Amino acid sequence: VDEFQADAAGAFTFKEWASETLGKKIILRNWFTKVVVILCFIGLFIPMTIIGFTETKTGLPLSEVALTGSYQASYVEIQEVYFTGYKSYLVSESVVYDDL
Repeated sequence: VDEFQADAAGAFTFKEWASETLGKKIILRNWFTKVVVILCFIGLFIPMTIIGFTETKTGLPLSEVALTGSYQASYVEIQEVYFTGYKSYLVSESVVYDDL
């Protein structure tokens, strides 16, 4: 048997592992763990949503949104050097472009 050929019966798949380990042993059998998982999700989702809505500022420059070291950040740096007359912003409200 070639080492690069995976045996169909012995191949590891995440789907199989998740259904065997998580599905049958932990989550699907015990209602308490279902409730805990849902409460943890809600406990993380609601505060992150509130933080996202409250921390977004109108007119936020793209240089503050782009991750440091990403291609977006390098694009914004080049844009600020060579195209200073063209500002880019994160739009968080309705804008009528006829008035600009």
